[in-house]
Amino acid sequence: MRILIIFLTLLTTSLNAQTISGTILNHENQPVAGATIQSLRSGNTVSSNSKGAFSIRLSVFPDSLYITHISYTTQYIAVTAVGTPITLNLQPLTVNLETIEINTGYQKLKPNELNGSVSQVNNQLLNQQAGTGILKRLQNVTPGLAFNESFRNSSTQNKTGINIRGLGTINGPLDPLIVVDNFIYEGNINNINPNDVESITVLKDAAASSIWGARAGNGVIVITTKKASFNQKLKTEFNSTFSYAVNPGLSYRNELSVNDYIDLEQFLFGKGFFNSSINQRHIPLTPAVQVLANRRSGLISAADSTSQINALKQVDGKAQYTKWFLQPAITQQYAINLRAGTAAMSWLISAAYDKSADHLNAKNDKLNLRIVNSFRPVKNLTVDVSLYYTGNKHENGRLNYNAVSAINNRYVPYMAYADDNGNALPVYQQYRKAWTDTAGAGKLLQWEFYPLEEHKHNKATTKTNDIIANVAVNYKIINGLDASVSYQFQQQSTVAENLASVESFSTRQTINLFTQINRSSGTVTYPVPLGDIVRSSNARSGSHNMRGQLNYSKQWQQHRVMAMAGAELRTVDGSGSSAVYYGYNQKPLQYAIVDHVNSYPTIVTG
Repeated sequence: MRILIIFLTLLTTSLNAQTISGTILNHENQPVAGATIQSLRSGNTVSSNSKGAFSIRLSVFPDSLYITHISYTTQYIAVTAVGTPITLNLQPLTVNLETIEINTGYQKLKPNELNGSVSQVNNQLLNQQAGTGILKRLQNVTPGLAFNESFRNSSTQNKTGINIRGLGTINGPLDPLIVVDNFIYEGNINNINPNDVESITVLKDAAASSIWGARAGNGVIVITTKKASFNQKLKTEFNSTFSYAVNPGLSYRNELSVNDYIDLEQFLFGKGFFNSSINQRHIPLTPAVQVLANRRSGLISAADSTSQINALKQVDGKAQYTKWFLQPAITQQYAINLRAGTAAMSWLISAAYDKSADHLNAKNDKLNLRIVNSFRPVKNLTVDVSLYYTGNKHENGRLNYNAVSAINNRYVPYMAYADDNGNALPVYQQYRKAWTDTAGAGKLLQWEFYPLEEHKHNKATTKTNDIIANVAVNYKIINGLDASVSYQFQQQSTVAENLASVESFSTRQTINLFTQINRSSGTVTYPVPLGDIVRSSNARSGSHNMRGQLNYSKQWQQHRVMAMAGAELRTVDGSGSSAVYYGYNQKPLQYAIVDHVNSYPTIVTG
């Protein structure tokens, strides 16, 4: 071990300023060049020269010095007295590469034994990140791993929204291959509790395909979970996290001001840009264009038109949305881990509960339970058994800004969603108010769309249950040669339900569109029955994995020979169903039969 010794001499120059000179040496009394000496209070920084000497002036006294060097840990020393010799020992930075292991899912190798580009994230680095999902913990700490949420939302090929060094397939899946405890993971990676993860290895290039085949074309993420050790005393880990994210607002959207937008609409109106829409009675118009059309038709005076346009210019749609839709996001996390071991058995029990509500009040609850046992019934034989359960429930929140800020598929920045008292206001996005008020001669359901109230009547819930069971047997045949047989069963079931009550805009619009009105008799027929509309889906996937493997490793001096042979069987199956129920009623439970054979004209175009 090298010891860095600093001899400092304090020279008094004035009552409030001191100059400190010294020499930095190593344990062999050789000068150390390039060490950085920084004073905390004075803010001065100097470096040691080729002879290890330095001199730094302190304008404030007493002070503290930070001394750093690329080969030594950073330390500080307080300078409180004049003329007192100071000696400081810095501990050298040492990294033992022999202790780092790269888990490929089949083998554990040292960094110099694996070809290709690899990144490893240990448990300590994972715990420095916040988030209920393991992907959140990997963000900004893994080189070559890119996150793109918008891409995930718009593509069924990429369910995770991540990619490693770009995309490697065209028509196939774009997600990296996820491996958990040496087997391919078929479930949702967000189900994995980050507190159960010991380390993560990211295989980035073609070397991953040589291990896992064609599915590794987009890279591989190998996750290794925590386990207990034999002859380990009881160890308890508990952590709780509370996260609060302020209302983000919409100020980041760089758009035309309301005044400029309405002025542009007035300019385009004068050029006849909106004439085709105005001439079709059912097509909705923006509030400003509607005022201009009413003025041209003589329905209102020029003074009324000016007054209404000026009133619209005072409405800030982004501010309205920020006030009535967005809220601070809150996340609560609780996790506990218990583990211990004797000479013949080790065990681990962990549990975690996550509860969150995002900026739109979309709620998510997740429960993780995990049990791991290892046994040594006889010498050289180890049996591992584990069970992992995840239960997750997600409920939708308020509508996003893009869903409520458009009329006839055109963004409008001056939409008002509520009055000063918080009472919801209607928005006419798809059909014009003058048309909906008269289309059914009073025999249709209310057709107004209240964005602020829609989430109360249109609720989507998704429940997921995931179970992983593992059994592994390992026997050490001779020194350096062992055989293992492992089996994993995984099953995930997802139940999704969207209940759109008859008060929701989507249900009222569907019923109204197909309502048949006999104009002569006034008889009303509902091909889409009156009542709620429920859309439900069920999906189940399961996998069975069996692997037998022989591993040989022999090391002498600076040489090492490794060999592996094995076979693997794998089967994956899935099933699902979906249904739509019209005229649904929860109490008493009933729904109506609809006609899926005949065609019915819509009330809009006939």
